[in-house]
Amino acid sequence: MRVSVWASIGACVILVACGGGGGGGGSTSTPVASVPGPKVQLAASASVAEVRGEYDVPQSFTVKISNTGEVAVTNITINPSSEAASLQLKTNACQAIVLAVGKDCELTYALSAKAAVQGTQKFDILFAQDGKALQHQLSLPFVLIESTWNSVKPWATYQGNASHTGYVPITLVPDRFKLAWERFADPSAASVTASAGDADRVYVAGRRMDGMSFVTALAAKDGATQWIYDMGALDGAYAPAVDGDEVYLASSGHSNTYLWKVHARTGALQARTAFGNQWSNYLAPVVFDQQVYAEAGSYGGMAAYQRAGAESLWFTSLNQYDGWTPAVDTKYAYAYTGEYQPHLSVLDRMTGAVVFEIADRNFNWVGWSIDASPVLNEDSTRVFVTQAGRALAFDLTGRAVAWEKTGGYQGQPSYAAGELYLKANNSSQISALDPATGAARWLWVSPERMVSDIIVTRSHLLVATEAKVYAIQLSDRKVSWSYPATGQLALANSGLLVVTGANGKVTAISMR
Repeated sequence: MRVSVWASIGACVILVACGGGGGGGGSTSTPVASVPGPKVQLAASASVAEVRGEYDVPQSFTVKISNTGEVAVTNITINPSSEAASLQLKTNACQAIVLAVGKDCELTYALSAKAAVQGTQKFDILFAQDGKALQHQLSLPFVLIESTWNSVKPWATYQGNASHTGYVPITLVPDRFKLAWERFADPSAASVTASAGDADRVYVAGRRMDGMSFVTALAAKDGATQWIYDMGALDGAYAPAVDGDEVYLASSGHSNTYLWKVHARTGALQARTAFGNQWSNYLAPVVFDQQVYAEAGSYGGMAAYQRAGAESLWFTSLNQYDGWTPAVDTKYAYAYTGEYQPHLSVLDRMTGAVVFEIADRNFNWVGWSIDASPVLNEDSTRVFVTQAGRALAFDLTGRAVAWEKTGGYQGQPSYAAGELYLKANNSSQISALDPATGAARWLWVSPERMVSDIIVTRSHLLVATEAKVYAIQLSDRKVSWSYPATGQLALANSGLLVVTGANGKVTAISMR
């Protein structure tokens, strides 16, 4: 696309040309009329013919400005003139210079749509000549690629992924939400765990009224039972993890404590490995590459298992705390535990060797359960946790506490796109913090006390309170949808928001 525009400003004639394609200079034209005085003429070309990207995901491009006129110009900037687009300046080699005749300079921008629209976006080119502010427009098509559920991954473990961020890269449209199905996980279920899910099934574990434990798969399309595996009389069966055709979960007790592996499509038992335990509580294991990672040990610790047969690979003793699961990346497995030496432990995920630890010197004892897990940012340079009303960030590069602050913070942090979300003021508010500094950015006040972890999407936060599930629009922090269900949340590539209640009921909301 190439556009040439003439505009008369005072005694000057301004030509701005927008060129597409490979980033060369734009075309020039001959003035239609002779105007006295030196000619101010700029040519502008974009490095791409169009900007293609998903909603609210910045796409970078470069604009080249060439002075093809007869007089120098200064202070060149570009601003969006469309309310549907957001333009973020990344580099500007034009603003601090005087652009002489025959010279050019470049500006690099990141463009994203702020609304679910597409089309040509117009940008004001601002500059000055002889101290007088001038402007003109450049047009560039923005082609919006709708996010699709096909690109979303399964809700594989606690808070969705091995980093436990709670982030699902999808743009939600609340007008599409509807109840898909609602049922009890088992006819005699007394309680159920948080769920895992993929495109075809929802997986939950639970306990029947007679004390027998089970794990089951419900069809994503209608909630029908696809299989139930009876685990027997156990002290507890805990939240499952899913990866491909494999489902893993832990049971609790003393002599009847195991890591279980069952087939995701059939429910057939594939392996069962005993480990030490003293009636601990567990979150879902983490499947990463060819290993499975989990809390374990009679006196606290972390274990790794071979994925193929669930055989034990290594065990490392840690502080005796329960109610957590490791965060895992390509090199390390992470655990945050308390007394008697509170710290973040960073283990070599292949050997279990402790690589380093970062002390938490302000730890406040409130019991022997952490009830949350470390959250990793996208480049594994920070770990975020909450503890006894505090929020903390560990700097993995400097191996120190980066910041901590108080605010009645509870439960699991969530993280996405440079924003940290926490339940604050004793679960009555959601607080968005700057992950680099801990500075507060905004608050959302909940109508009721929150009981679930927070799910983050590109457009909304999802959270359950004692009464309802809410979708909070990130652009204005207003509630755009609610539904009268409560419990733990999961959002998988089936397009279902799954709510598992403590009473054994499973509610599935279609968000497609």
